[in-house]
Amino acid sequence: MKRWNFVLILIVFAVLLFSPKQTLAAEPAIANYTHYPIFQVNAVEPNILIMLDNSGSMNFNAYG
Repeated sequence: MKRWNFVLILIVFAVLLFSPKQTLAAEPAIANYTHYPIFQVNAVEPNILIMLDNSGSMNFNAYG
């Protein structure tokens, strides 16, 4: 009985180890996004607005 369990475990392990579905878990090709460094991309410039308020209204209490 123990021998059959061991043989069954070996068969299941071999089937899982050599299963063709493991090729689906392979890493994607990295060639698509390594043609140029990230910092050399011709991207849209950021649109940033920095607002400063020194009128004193920032000192008012929010609750009244």
